[in-house]
Order: sequence, then structure tokens, then C-alpha cells
Amino acid sequence: MGKLFRTRIGAGRARRHLSPAGRGREAHAERVRGMRRFKARAKALRNTQTSAEATLWQALGGRRLERRKFRRQHPIDGFVVDFVTLAGKLIVEVDGVTHGADAEICRDRARTERLERDGFFVMRVSNADVYDNLEGVLEAISAQLSGR
Repeated sequence: MGKLFRTRIGAGRARRHLSPAGRGREAHAERVRGMRRFKARAKALRNTQTSAEATLWQALGGRRLERRKFRRQHPIDGFVVDFVTLAGKLIVEVDGVTHGADAEICRDRARTERLERDGFFVMRVSNADVYDNLEGVLEAISAQLSGR
């Protein structure tokens, strides 16, 4: 049900009416279930990023790569992705050693398929690649963006 508003009519008389259902911030927050939780999770991840993510963010943030705006730890379709450029529809995931387990590989594959259905291209790079070959990682990201 909508939010209750009071309006003045005539000399001192007030009439109460409801706003139309489905309008306003409260209604929008109800429609996007769990968005507050994902935003809080994304903020927590931004505050506790890994050193590989921090290194890559130094290279991507502030439109440093091809003047593209990247976001870090951004919620998309029920997931919090490491880096994304919405205009380029590119997601960059930095994977550590835990992503080598069979269960994690299966989970990452399902996550990638779902994000690709939303029109994104998901690029996965390892922590070691970021540390040892940052220029190569940036070239690969740049090539993917210019190929679109």
C-alpha cells in the first residue's frame, strides 16, 4: 500500500489520501529484494580488498585505462563483482588460490554464465598475473574493450 499524505484543501480542511502503490523509494526498495544487503556487502569488500585487487585498482581507477570508468566491488544480478565497466560491459575478476578448488571452479563457471546472460563479458585473472604481469593484464583488458 502507498504512503499516507496530507493535503490542504480550502480554509483549514485537510484531506488524507494514499499515494499510488508502487511509487516512491520505499516501494522501489521492496521491489529490489536484498539490494541493501548487497550494497553493504560490496562496501565491506571495498574496505577489505586484497593486495592484488588494490594493485589493479590503482591501474583502473580514475579512468586511467582508456578513459573508461571502472567500478570496484559492484553488485550485479545478485553477485558482487571485483571490477566492472558498465559502458564496456566488461567484468574483471581477480582470482586467488581458493578459486582452484573443484567446488569454486564450478561456482565460478555458473556465476560467469549468469553474468554473460546479462550481456557482460567476464575476464578472470589470477593474483599472480596482477603481481607479475600487470602490463599484460592491462593490455588484455584494453584489447577486450577495443574489440567490442
